[in-house]
Amino acid sequence: PHAQLAPLGAEQAWQHSTGDGVLVAVLDSGVDAEHPDLAGRVVPGQDYVDGSTDGRVDLVGHGTTVASQIAGGGDPAIGLAPDATILPVRVLDEQNRYRNAATVADGLVWAVDHGAEVVNLSLGGIRDSAALSEALAYAMAHDVVVIACAGNRTSEDYQEVWYPAREPGVVAVAGVTYVDGEPTGWPSSLTGPETVLAAPAVMTGAKAGGGYREVQGTSFSSALVAAVAALIRARWPEMPAGDVVNRLVATAHDAGAPGRDPVYGFGAVDPVAALTEPVAGVPTNPLDTKTR
Repeated sequence: PHAQLAPLGAEQAWQHSTGDGVLVAVLDSGVDAEHPDLAGRVVPGQDYVDGSTDGRVDLVGHGTTVASQIAGGGDPAIGLAPDATILPVRVLDEQNRYRNAATVADGLVWAVDHGAEVVNLSLGGIRDSAALSEALAYAMAHDVVVIACAGNRTSEDYQEVWYPAREPGVVAVAGVTYVDGEPTGWPSSLTGPETVLAAPAVMTGAKAGGGYREVQGTSFSSALVAAVAALIRARWPEMPAGDVVNRLVATAHDAGAPGRDPVYGFGAVDPVAALTEPVAGVPTNPLDTKTR
């Protein structure tokens, strides 16, 4: 694996699972399916921005980099679940924004209806959305694992975890960097009581049009956790989504204050532990505190 995956124990994790057969929806700016590291790994998707693509075109570059963290190949492989398949759903426009959360909601429902087993939402904002909340409930009711980024700090006055990451049941991922093998909070990550897990925020990823680029952001932290969810789902295809979420949380590498804390949530994601440790089954997604 690429050196940046070393703190996550990718080589050891791949002895148990490489994500084969799992469909991961990437709701983003599209995915450049021609990139050598993604060629053959991206199936036709959908475009909720203007309908001009099938999701396999990326005018911004964000979605391509996110997808590469999940399923990127190469030598060494740059993605943490290199045999997973990407379902690209374009919901972010040329400015890498969504004008209306209903766009994301529509894309999410479409992804669920088209077989996504894991959904990555490397997007978000300040305001809640009833439409997106309904779509998230739909995804969870259909046995889909939903991962979202906690968000990036752009100003000192806004400190809360973004929506949809803070929706109950969603795995909200904050950013870390690794210093001497130990996770430490990435300074620009939004954090808060809704933080569920932490994962590396400073990465190298595929660049739309070919080649690579250095990136930082919780978008990429989210993608790595989505990849681990794909590894789990490939290893145990019958495991319900609630158990996948519970396994991610139960096997996390506790960092910061003991137990759940605002910076790391339950801890830094640990792919090897998630694929090997015994974890008891749960009746429902432990993060979903909403009455549904």
